[in-house]
Amino acid sequence: MTARHRVLDGLPPYGPMPAQFSVTGQGMHREGFVVEFTPPGAPSWIGNFQRGMTSLDVLIASRGNTTVTVIAGGQAYVVEPAARSCVRAFGGQIEHAFALADRTVFSNGLWLEATDGERLLWRTRRLSWDGMMDVRVDGERIVGNAYDPMNDEWTPFSVEVANGEAVGGSYPLDLPT
Repeated sequence: MTARHRVLDGLPPYGPMPAQFSVTGQGMHREGFVVEFTPPGAPSWIGNFQRGMTSLDVLIASRGNTTVTVIAGGQAYVVEPAARSCVRAFGGQIEHAFALADRTVFSNGLWLEATDGERLLWRTRRLSWDGMMDVRVDGERIVGNAYDPMNDEWTPFSVEVANGEAVGGSYPLDLPT
């Protein structure tokens, strides 16, 4: 039996206080991205997740269904529903999330990284100066275009899902990231 989770339209006006999640400790007095968790054999509970700096709100269950990655406005919280706890937080500016068979790949507009729910599997080098578009899964790769402000153009890139090996992009290989 696995935990269930669902996005709510807002904080319920009744019942126990929601568990508050914030990477900075700020904003916990206001409504964020509200999620209800129902772990097996335990009562359901509500989590109120403070948002990051993008518009991406999504829930992604880990392959083993022991954790759920809650992305609230680009801020990721890896939650263990049975323990009512956050085991890891990352991001803040996540723009894309691709839930694949054994991992999830995230993009923040500068680089990509993959997790298996609980741990980081790989992170690419920096691929873009400032932003990506048309980011999508293409077979065993993530492909897209990275912005090049020096030439005001978009440069293609591709990243192998298995290992994070990247080709292309607009950010020069000889510059520090």
